[in-house]
Amino acid sequence: MADALTNSVASSMSGKSNTALDQVENAYRQTQQYRLDALTTKQNTLQNNQKFYNNLLSQLNTVISNIDTFTAQNASNNFVTRGVTSSDATVMTATTTSDAAVAVNQIKVDRLATNDNLISKRLKLTDKFLSIGTQTFKIKVGTNSFDVSVDLTADMSNEDALKAIAKSINTAVTTTTNSVSTTYASASFVKDTLSSGRLTISSISTGSTNAISFEDSPLLAELGITNSSVNSSSSTRKLATTLDAGYKTTDSANLDSKLNVNGIEVFRDTNTVSDVLSGITLTLLKPQLESDIPITMTTSIDVAAVTNFVKPMLDHYNSLLNFVKSNTSSTRGDTAVNSLFSRLRSITSTAITPQNGGTMKYLSEMGIKVASDGTVSVADSAVLKTALEKNPLDVANLFTGPDGFASQLNSIVSSLTGDGGIIKSKTLALGNQINLSSKQTVSVQKSIDQQAAALRKQYTATLQTYLKAQGQYQTLLGTTSSTQTSSTG
Repeated sequence: MADALTNSVASSMSGKSNTALDQVENAYRQTQQYRLDALTTKQNTLQNNQKFYNNLLSQLNTVISNIDTFTAQNASNNFVTRGVTSSDATVMTATTTSDAAVAVNQIKVDRLATNDNLISKRLKLTDKFLSIGTQTFKIKVGTNSFDVSVDLTADMSNEDALKAIAKSINTAVTTTTNSVSTTYASASFVKDTLSSGRLTISSISTGSTNAISFEDSPLLAELGITNSSVNSSSSTRKLATTLDAGYKTTDSANLDSKLNVNGIEVFRDTNTVSDVLSGITLTLLKPQLESDIPITMTTSIDVAAVTNFVKPMLDHYNSLLNFVKSNTSSTRGDTAVNSLFSRLRSITSTAITPQNGGTMKYLSEMGIKVASDGTVSVADSAVLKTALEKNPLDVANLFTGPDGFASQLNSIVSSLTGDGGIIKSKTLALGNQINLSSKQTVSVQKSIDQQAAALRKQYTATLQTYLKAQGQYQTLLGTTSSTQTSSTG
């Protein structure tokens, strides 16, 4: 009877007891949460600092890669720049190197260089080609000679023969040297009417130095191509007609481009002329009419090229400066990194030693402005142009000299990077601290869990004792009540 009452009381209070257990455990955990919060805060701080140093290293490596551009051999040549403009870019364009003189040239394009074209006579397509068997002949492109061999059968029509000849020529005029193929000419079968066709042989490169010639042979004779009929080696080559063989250009000298440069006639075998004006390459696009005025080709200091050359360096410097300035909280206690901002800013106000008779000492002398926040930019193109016109190597020294901007920047950042640099040792130390903090968090959490489990067990035992006593009390009350009822009756 007593056990039944005890079980009944325990069952009725089980829901309340579980809630109480949870409350006891949660209350304990809340008293210990400060320990976990402190470790979490510490770990977040360490991770943020590690992220800062990793990002700083990335910034520094970017700067270093750009510094290499300014410390490379002949880096100063990037400050000796020239730009060129054409008064009519549809007729002629140009590019320049640092060797070009600052000048204005008048150029008239009288003729473009062209490819040579040798054309056979017209043949009726369905007629039988008479030269059969293995036919050989020699084609020349300039001083290059090629032996051509083609197999022709008795049943071949003129159309079949012309196609086979073109294919054999194309194979013969391609040479390979050191795995590099060069093709000197191109042969094609051209169907000029519905019933006739012709063979064309064209030089790949332009100019008289690539004029096409040949040695007489029975096969070429059947095509109407003989030295006596087309005068291949003379200045009065025969002009191809609708029916007869000949050349597209009668005088091979007219295959060359012709231009007038400042009143001087110039002939070249190409339309890309790089040896007429020092440092200037002309690209001829179309000939002018006799009545057209010459093209004005103006060569000047290319200020934009110098600006574009130094801009990436200045941008990376600015980015590094701003990054360090906006993350000062991460550098507390690190003297080398904490002083980085002031060291970077000092570069722009430090005098640079002139070289080779130069006089410039400060970046401001080439038009670079230092803003109030320390960032720099090429702000005055006119000042830069004047400096480049006076002495481009003096301008170059401000960046590429022994104690120039790039060298000073390199001396600041190099001590922080690399295997022996401060940043690597710092990130390794932070990594070790983060690992230790993680282990401490696991250990504290385990300790809290164990203590919470012990408290839960202790509370459960106390509750069971209470429930047992409660059951006994209920039994006693029941017995007393029964005795009183019996006495009354």
